Amino acid sequence: MKHYLKLVGIISILILSGCSATGKYSNPVVETNSSIVKSDKAAIVFLRASSFGGAITSPLVKVDDKGKSEIVGILGPKEKMVEYVEPGEHMFMIIGENADFMKAHVEAGKVYYSIIRPRMGVWKARFALTPFKQISESKDFDVNGEKLKKWLKESSMTEPNEQVFAWHSSKSGELLDMFNEYSPIWHNKDQSKRDSVTLQVDDGLTKAIQ
Repeated sequence: MKHYLKLVGIISILILSGCSATGKYSNPVVETNSSIVKSDKAAIVFLRASSFGGAITSPLVKVDDKGKSEIVGILGPKEKMVEYVEPGEHMFMIIGENADFMKAHVEAGKVYYSIIRPRMGVWKARFALTPFKQISESKDFDVNGEKLKKWLKESSMTEPNEQVFAWHSSKSGELLDMFNEYSPIWHNKDQSKRDSVTLQVDDGLTKAIQ
């Protein structure tokens, strides 16, 4: 019951209104591929291509090894966002009925891609973070594949609005609880499983996909 109430506290305010591609927590932006890559930062494009689980948005945060979080954004169906980070190692956490993680080893001057994949949970949608890689177990998640190009074209570029930061400030405690519950599960996976959901430096591209 405690776990259920925790989930309700995080997700109950994330119901989208209407069928707009842009949700309550994001604003549309003009997409310019030529400006995505920056010489001093790594760019990670997060997209949610599927409309499955469309009534629930996807809170995405960057976390440190203690669970302290920084909000990236809250994405709805057919939305994408760009997160700029320093070169090096980073960990991202996506929230649904569960929490899922993706590690990223990134390099400045490159753009990386990751998809938020919804799937059915017990109470509501669960989400998984899957990186697009140079060598992927599935051709669907090949960074040079046609699926990524298709999904990018079908998604609208957005950026977080002020409500996102207010949401994060009010939910930091619950997010820490989710990290503490689900992070050990991720770290206890086989190394091969963790590697499959980790962006490596070479998975980045020097030019954004058109």
